Amino acid sequence: PDDVWYQFPLGVKVKHAGVFTDLDVSLEKINVHIPGSFIIPMKIPGTNLIAGRGNPFTSPVA
Repeated sequence: PDDVWYQFPLGVKVKHAGVFTDLDVSLEKINVHIPGSFIIPMKIPGTNLIAGRGNPFTSPVA
């Protein structure tokens, strides 16, 4: 789609937004791109469910 896209989790703007393009991929890296104006709530996991409850949320905004 014709929008501003960012590489996740780096936050680097994709230069070829709005056009289909081929991306390099390896078995160690998965290409994840998010459109601008999206908010992704994230939380650092704990060693178990109860330990993770106290960890704060982060909200990267594209």
